[in-house]
Parts: sequence; C-alpha cells; structure tokens
Amino acid sequence: MTLSKEDQHNDYELMAALAGGDHDALSVLYDKYAGVMLALCRRILRDATEAEQLLLDVFTEIWQRADRYDERRATPLTYLLTLCRSRAIDRCRSRRSKHGKWAVNDFTTDNTMESVMAPGQQPAEAVSSGEQGHLVRQAMKTLTDIQRKVLELAYFDGLSQSEIAEVTGIPLGTVKSHVRMALIQLRQKLRKED
Repeated sequence: MTLSKEDQHNDYELMAALAGGDHDALSVLYDKYAGVMLALCRRILRDATEAEQLLLDVFTEIWQRADRYDERRATPLTYLLTLCRSRAIDRCRSRRSKHGKWAVNDFTTDNTMESVMAPGQQPAEAVSSGEQGHLVRQAMKTLTDIQRKVLELAYFDGLSQSEIAEVTGIPLGTVKSHVRMALIQLRQKLRKED
C-alpha cells in the first residue's frame, strides 16, 4: 500500500497521539489498517479465528507500548505490518514447538501475493495498494516457481533458510542461491517500475 505524503504525515500524528494516550488515534489506526493487517495474519496463520485474536492482541500491544514506535526506523504502516508478521510467526513457532514440525502451506504460487490484499479498503487505498500489488505480482511472476516458493516460505511462514531446505528437500546452498537471486531480481524489476 503506497500512501500519499499527507496520509503518512497523518499516520505519524496518529502514532504520536497514540503515545500520548489518545483512544481516538487507536480507533482511527484500527479502522484504517485492520483489514490489511488481518489479511496478513490470516495468510500466515491460516486460521481466521486465530488471526482475529492475534489482530486484537497486536492492537492491544500497540496501545500498551505506543512509546516503542520510532519514526526514524519505519513508517507507521511498516511498523504495524512488521509487528503483525512477527507476532504471527511467533505463534507458528509456538505451534512448532508443541507439534514438532512446521505446518507449511499447500498452495499454488499464482495467487499467494493476492491473499494479503485487505478486504473493505477505502477506494483511494484500494487504488494505491492495487497499483503496488500489481507491480509486486508482476515482479513475482518473473521469478521461477522455486524462487517464489522459497520467498513465500521465508516471508509468510517465517522459515529460516535451513528450515526451507528441510521442508522442500532442496540443499541449503541451493536455497540460499534461490533466495539471493530472487531478491536481486525483484529489486531490479521493482526499481525499473519506480
């Protein structure tokens, strides 16, 4: 999702107000970003109920620890999505320690990136994220199937390169090469589009 400078400025103000204990700021952030955050949680956890609970937990954490946000390190949206992804992966790792293995997706790579699109976005946000999402999907299509798969396992499932090698049966050195080449290719493709 690409935000205008004005939207980003408002988000910084919202984060500052939130740190000051403003309940309305939390409500505005929730209304603005809960959709995309929930979509990311659902994609990683693959369980709607657990994703909804995690989203509430993340917003509770944002409220209780609003002073942790540092605008020099990330935009508010990046901070919110990173927090969601991190907490979702923590839950997946907790499951792993209980069950002894990762629950890895059985999905095709064609629509994976579309699965994190937010339901119920405002029209301006939908156009903006739609454009950026389109660019990312187009860039992802330039990757080989195995390159897409290793990136998705790393990002959505939170697997380390060693774990990806174990799950896929691909040698670790080959996994590392696929990840590196995929990231270089994506970076080049997305820079051309900018």
